[in-house]
Amino acid sequence: MVLFYVYDEFTDIEGPKVSGHIASIVMDAMRNPHKPRPKGEFLIAELARQYWAEAMLVASPMAQTHFIDTFQQYVNAVTEQAVDREADRIRTIDDYWKIRDHTGGCLPSFNFIELTLDFPDKLYNSPELERLREIANRSIAGCNDVYSYNVERTRGHALHNIVTVAMYEKNLQVKEAVEWFNDWHNDILREFLALREQVDVSTRREYGDEVAKQVRFYVDGLAMWVRGSDDWHFEGQRHFGELGPQIQKTREVLMLPCVDAAIARAGIPVGGGKDGVDGEMIRELMETNNVAGLQIDAGRLVPTETREGGEGGWYGRLVRGSGKGYSRRSDGKDVVSWFSSIALAFLGVFRPGKFA
Repeated sequence: MVLFYVYDEFTDIEGPKVSGHIASIVMDAMRNPHKPRPKGEFLIAELARQYWAEAMLVASPMAQTHFIDTFQQYVNAVTEQAVDREADRIRTIDDYWKIRDHTGGCLPSFNFIELTLDFPDKLYNSPELERLREIANRSIAGCNDVYSYNVERTRGHALHNIVTVAMYEKNLQVKEAVEWFNDWHNDILREFLALREQVDVSTRREYGDEVAKQVRFYVDGLAMWVRGSDDWHFEGQRHFGELGPQIQKTREVLMLPCVDAAIARAGIPVGGGKDGVDGEMIRELMETNNVAGLQIDAGRLVPTETREGGEGGWYGRLVRGSGKGYSRRSDGKDVVSWFSSIALAFLGVFRPGKFA
C-alpha cells in the first residue's frame, strides 16, 4: 500500500506529460526488477523495483501475472485522470466508473489474495468472479470518494469523485448525492452476498471441493478488503482527523468550508509547514471573521466577501457555533449521513480471520 500512496503523491498534482513519464518508468522497473535504475530518475521507480523484486519471491505465477496486468491498468488510468484534471472534466457516472475502476488501485491490491492460490484462469475470468471483483472494487472506491469528498472539495480536487459526478449528472446537492450513492451501494452489496453463495455452489459442483475452497477464500478476501478499507478510513486520520472513531459510529459528517479550487491551482500548498497554508487555520480564520470566500491576491489568501446570507461559493449558509474547524448551514442540512443497515450488515459479516 505504501507504493500506491507514494505513486498517488507523485502524480496527484501533475499534468499528463509527467504522469505518463512516471507510469512508464515505474512499469519498466516492475517488468525488469533486476535491472539497475538510471541515476537521477524519480525515486519511485526504484521503490517499485525493490518492492516487486521482493514480492515475486512469495507470489504464485498466477498472482504475478495478474498484478503486472492490473498495475499497468492502474498507472494508465492515473495518467488519464491527469488529462481530465487539466481539462477540468467531469465525467458521466458510467464513464466515471470506467476510469475509477482502475485509479483506486484496488484491482492490483486484490491480487495479494492470490499469493498462494492456483485455480484455472477460466474460472478466475468467469463473469461471476469478474462481477464480484467489480462490486468489491466499486464499493471500496465509491466509499473512499464519499469519505474523502469533504477534504477534497476544500482543496479543489473533487472533480474525480462519485459525489461530484452524481451531483452534476443528476442535478443533486451534496446530501442528495450521498443518499443516491447509499442506495446504489446497498443494491450492489445485496448482489455480492447473493452471488457469493451462488459461486460457492456452482464451483463445488463443477470443480470439486479443493478448488471451491480456494475460490471461497478468494471471494471472502474481496469482501475483507471492503471491510478493511472501511476501518482504515476511520482509524487513520487522512480524511476525518481525530473524529474518525466518532464518525464511524454516527456515520455523520459536518461539511467543511470550501476553499476555492483557484487556491489550489495557484500553487499555494495546503497543509502544515512554513510554506504551506494550514487547512485548520483557514477554517478557523474564515469562521472567526465570518468570511464567505477567498481569492489569490499577490500570493496571499484574501477574503472576497463576508457572510451575511449569500452562498459565497460554499454549500449553504455558515453559522458560528457548530464545532471547532467545522461549518454548517443554519438549517442543519450540511450534516451528511450515509450507509444504511444493509451496508453496515455487509461490513459486519466479513471481519479479519472470519473465513467461512
